[in-house]
Amino acid sequence: MSTRDTIHSLSLDGLTQHCAEESDHFFHRRDNDPRYCFELFRRAVVEHNQRAWTFLCENYRPLVSGWVRRNRAFAAAGEEIDYFVNGAFAKMWSAMSAEKFDSFPDLKSLLRYLQLCVGSVVTDYARSTEYYEMLEDLPPGVEEATDVQVEDVALERTQRNVFWQAVGQRLNDDKERMVLHYSYVVGFKPSQIYEEKQDLFEDVREIYRIKENVLARLRRDSELQELLMPNV
Repeated sequence: MSTRDTIHSLSLDGLTQHCAEESDHFFHRRDNDPRYCFELFRRAVVEHNQRAWTFLCENYRPLVSGWVRRNRAFAAAGEEIDYFVNGAFAKMWSAMSAEKFDSFPDLKSLLRYLQLCVGSVVTDYARSTEYYEMLEDLPPGVEEATDVQVEDVALERTQRNVFWQAVGQRLNDDKERMVLHYSYVVGFKPSQIYEEKQDLFEDVREIYRIKENVLARLRRDSELQELLMPNV
């Protein structure tokens, strides 16, 4: 039996043990065999093995966290590392398919794709944050503006109200409304939301999941995108 066949025949527990050992070698810059972790990715994506994917997320969390920290947009994002780490894994999971997996020849190519997902989620967040900052209250002194400026102010207020009304119509329940309100109106981080509303959420990870799911859904909404960029 070839080494490849031996790896394919390993139990999930045996495979995760080998992957963990080889990853430790990799992180300490020692010789390692990447085929065990590659096989775990294959089982996760092609065979839809959720246990394999859960292990991979935990195994590569330190690596992905490092990529997030080194991203130039992270420092200004005002968000916690776990938000982007979870978002990167979620993006990779949603984009992967059995057919697409065939285009990745080895572990190195998979990790490179995961690194690209990190850059994508951080950049997307930075862009969304820039827009939300445009929706903040206007600075004092507006009453001294010219007639044309006053019209512009009125238009901006109207667009802001329309935008938030549209967002509100797309939220599914009180938890989503609570997370969005505290995140973008109050300015709380997920950990602060959990401290404030522990009776509503199981843990801070639930808040992360809700926030990620809502933002992903809003980004896919074509009508909402038209409100964001009406002239595009």
